[in-house]
Amino acid sequence: MKNTEQQILDAATNLFTAKGFLATTTKEIAEAANVSEMTLFRKFSTKQNLLTCIINPIINNLRITLINQAEILDTHSFFYQLLDDRMDMISRNESLVRMIVIEKTLGNLGESLDFPLIIFNELNNAVKLHFVKNNLLADSETIVRILIGLLLTHVVFPISPPYYELPNSERKVLLDSMLHHIFPNDGSVHNALPTGSDPNVIKLAFHK
Repeated sequence: MKNTEQQILDAATNLFTAKGFLATTTKEIAEAANVSEMTLFRKFSTKQNLLTCIINPIINNLRITLINQAEILDTHSFFYQLLDDRMDMISRNESLVRMIVIEKTLGNLGESLDFPLIIFNELNNAVKLHFVKNNLLADSETIVRILIGLLLTHVVFPISPPYYELPNSERKVLLDSMLHHIFPNDGSVHNALPTGSDPNVIKLAFHK
């Protein structure tokens, strides 16, 4: 049996994804969770805090995973695993991610709830860390922007069946295609040059 906090979180998630964050009221959440509005406020204080409690576990998991991957994987494996993990997460939380993107676009989240910016910074920090540990120089921010752009296409235009249901062979085909938009040729990132090389930069491939 669910505890009260989880009942409220589940109800809030369902309403946020169905109606949007701004359009959902705490009264509606309390009714859907079968609790009083006073109980909701006692447990979570504000609607903003409710959304934070829903999203933070995803962000914390992202942070831990990214740092571990950045430190132990070679460059190709790092970006391959980064995309695989994010695609899996997006496909399992499709409605929630889409709601966050829409609310961000409409300016409804505010600075304290700017989860897309928080995720961007987490990705950028991990990419920077990986490049430093591998003595590589590159424009990490540009690479992260491209990565996020690729991921967002699967929020706006989700594939069927969802990514998390795909066999590994089909995942690999899709991920290799995505990596090809970032790195030239076969996506092996062989143009990642060690510090001291000329021109000391990872050459990004932009398709004309």
